[in-house]
Amino acid sequence: MTIRGRILLAALLLAAGGARAETFLMKGGTRFDGRILSATTDYLGVEVRGRVLDIRRDSIRRIDYESDWDGRSVRLGERVIKAGLGGALALPAYGFNRAANGGLAAGFEFLVHVKPQWDLGLRLDEMSFTEARPMSASLDGTSQVQAAALLLEGRWLARPGRRVSPFAAAGLGFNIYSQETEMTPRQGYAWADTGTREMREVEDASTGLAVLLAGGVQVLLTRDYLADFEAGWHYWRIDGAKLGTPLQSSSHVQAVSLLARLGWRF
Repeated sequence: MTIRGRILLAALLLAAGGARAETFLMKGGTRFDGRILSATTDYLGVEVRGRVLDIRRDSIRRIDYESDWDGRSVRLGERVIKAGLGGALALPAYGFNRAANGGLAAGFEFLVHVKPQWDLGLRLDEMSFTEARPMSASLDGTSQVQAAALLLEGRWLARPGRRVSPFAAAGLGFNIYSQETEMTPRQGYAWADTGTREMREVEDASTGLAVLLAGGVQVLLTRDYLADFEAGWHYWRIDGAKLGTPLQSSSHVQAVSLLARLGWRF
């Protein structure tokens, strides 16, 4: 665009400041109001104060739609940071419920709104499970489990133009699983290597694949803040041989979580 064209565009944008329409935030920092009349792969036809301008899509950082104050926002390119707390429950697959019961869960997300119905970003889940009474007929004891997973996450919004929207999410990444186990032989039993009955403690960690499937509801609170409520299923590959009783033969564990999060859009 020539210097003269830039000056003309700037004048039109300033004149459009009072119009009640979509608000455009350009990558160069300019902000103006206009109404979208047409769209192609590369350009938007935008009416600004009675003039129609062809604006390249790749020059636009974000569009705040007129109905945004009512929560009906579809702002492509916006970013969201979310954090929340909730609860987690170990599932019985491969004996995980013998090593852990219920516990606390924390979740963190950084997402970019890449398409009207799609977000893409990173997610960190952390869980701390309470002690359980696992072991076997010959051993008694407790275990404490900590798990964290870092995932690449994709999220689909069912109703991106509404204040309340159901969503589904999936993630793939890796997990760090640690377990501290305290074991004591039961009455009538002893350790095979020493013949004694003292309490022994084993602490080890395992890393592996992490998979997430989740769904929930997102609520747009204001132009810049949102909340969501999510139920998730977590799959973690582990090396049971490293972790010992009661997961010595396990190749994976599973858990479910419920999270409530608050987010900031920018």
